[in-house]
Formats: sequence, C-alpha cells, structure tokens
Amino acid sequence: MTKELSIVQKLQNIADEINNSYEFTDKFIEKIKKWKQEENIDNDLILKAVWEHRYDSPTLAYSLAVSYRWKVFTEKAHKSAFEWFEKAAENGHIQSLNDLGVCYESGHGIESDMSKAFENYLKAAELGNIDGQSNVGSLYYFGLGTDQDMEKAVYWFRKAAYANASEAQYYLGSFYLDGDGVECDERKAFYWFNLCVRNTMLGECYEQGYGTPVDVHAAIKCFHKAYQINCEISVYEKLCGVFKED
Repeated sequence: MTKELSIVQKLQNIADEINNSYEFTDKFIEKIKKWKQEENIDNDLILKAVWEHRYDSPTLAYSLAVSYRWKVFTEKAHKSAFEWFEKAAENGHIQSLNDLGVCYESGHGIESDMSKAFENYLKAAELGNIDGQSNVGSLYYFGLGTDQDMEKAVYWFRKAAYANASEAQYYLGSFYLDGDGVECDERKAFYWFNLCVRNTMLGECYEQGYGTPVDVHAAIKCFHKAYQINCEISVYEKLCGVFKED
C-alpha cells in the first residue's frame, strides 16, 4: 500500500471509529492531530493524499472541508470549506449536513441564513445525527430559522440527550427545573444535570435541594469542576459564595 493510500485509509478508519458520536467534528480533528503528531506526518503529504482521492468517498470530501475550515492540515482557513461540506453531503455524508448548518448559521463561506441552517440541521437530525438533533432543538427553542416550538425543541433535545449530547442534557434539565415545555419535575432535572458535563446546574441542585437532598460539599465540587471546564466568572463567584455559606 502506498503512503497516500495508507493516509486515506487512516482517515476513513478515524471517521468509522467515532461514527455519529456527539461533537463528531471536534473529535475527528482531535484524533487527526494526535495521529499526525504520533506518526510525524507532514501536512502537505496528507493534503495531497486527500486532494487526489477527494472524489473517492464522502469521508474524504468531508476531511478536505474540515481541513479548510479549521486548518487541520493547512496553514490558513479557506472559504471553499463550504463547497466541500456540500459535496460530501450530496454524496450521503450525514455529518456534513450538520456542518453545512453550522456554516449557514455562522456565515462561514456563505452568507448567513438561519432558515437554511435550520433546514440542514433538521435533515441531519432526521437521519439520526446527534449533533444535528441538538442543534435543531436549539433553533426550535429560540425560534431561529423557524417558528419557536417548545414541543419540538423538547422532542429533539430528548433524542440527543439520550445519545449523550451534553448540551441537550443541560437544556432538558433546565426545562424540567423550570417547567418550560414539560411538567416541572425536579428529580428529572437532577437526573439530566447529573449526566451533563456542564456541572453548574448540578451544583445548583445540590445547593438548593432540587430533586436531591441539600449537599453543600457536593455543590462545591460541581461548581469547581464547572469552573475548571469553562473558567466563567459567574461560576467562580458562585463557588466563592458557597464556600462562604459553608
């Protein structure tokens, strides 16, 4: 097997390994960077291999788009990323539908269009893409690119939450805590916050006794973890406040 073909096969293997996981693109980029570092592979060689085989599979078109969008094996971002996401999506690459939505939402490589962002997120979501499900839930919730619809927001967030999408778990927990679109249920709120990586609201549950007994020490641990992840001033202030109470 030639060096170029081994590179192409490796990229396909990485994509297959993390198939349809939450935050797929971030994980794809992270694994490629780790592989490049471990194997000491030159960016130009990877880009050459991907470019020459770009029509062989949707994954390679997607790899090219990711590289152009986030400078994975190029020195600067390239506006043709949108074009390659589009080509990959046309050839059945579901994650590319979600990333097309991201391009339309952010205005990267194309004029910002929330209606088209919604359209692509929804297509991805209906095909089972977890990122698409979380994103379309968010647009339904805020009424961006579509009419606001809490029932549909809850529907899509729940699907994504059961697939371990942390953002969807956070929103679903908030809905149950506030009774927003669902019947107020502090136990269910606690359940979803407990699964979510963002521990700020789990800390609130422990501090205030929402769905669980009050536990100040558990609240402090949650706020501390949330601060380590996000370094948000509001979380730091919350942490200091709980320390004073304790």
